[in-house]
Amino acid sequence: MLKLRSKKGFTLVEALCSVSIFSILLMFTIGIKISEIRLSKINYETVRYTYFLEALKNELISNTSKEQIRNLESNGKIYISSDAIKSDNSIIDINSIFLTENHSNKFPYVILSSYEKDGNMEVTLNMYVKFYGKEKVYTCAFTK
Repeated sequence: MLKLRSKKGFTLVEALCSVSIFSILLMFTIGIKISEIRLSKINYETVRYTYFLEALKNELISNTSKEQIRNLESNGKIYISSDAIKSDNSIIDINSIFLTENHSNKFPYVILSSYEKDGNMEVTLNMYVKFYGKEKVYTCAFTK
């Protein structure tokens, strides 16, 4: 007569199934973490660009006259390069930050435009950025 032995431990199939399930869950978790890191970088850069546009707007409103803005446009100084945007200099010098052309053609960059309407000057700042191959435009408009 044959005696049945009790099975102790796992079979090879059970071990392979558990490793497969663990691998799938691990890959899913890694994918989520990579997405989180990408979004964190995008959010950091977006906040940084927003602060720069806000500081530039406040500088143009508070410390710059309409005539100075007209002079910038008439001299063709309407671009701010990526080097000036990415610098950690907290002081914005309107006369030196604007350039006549976008030399580097690198993202991000800012373009200033303005027009007169009913005695007021409408000023628009457009910041062009590129995240993962997609171009975005942040716009800041105000009246002076």
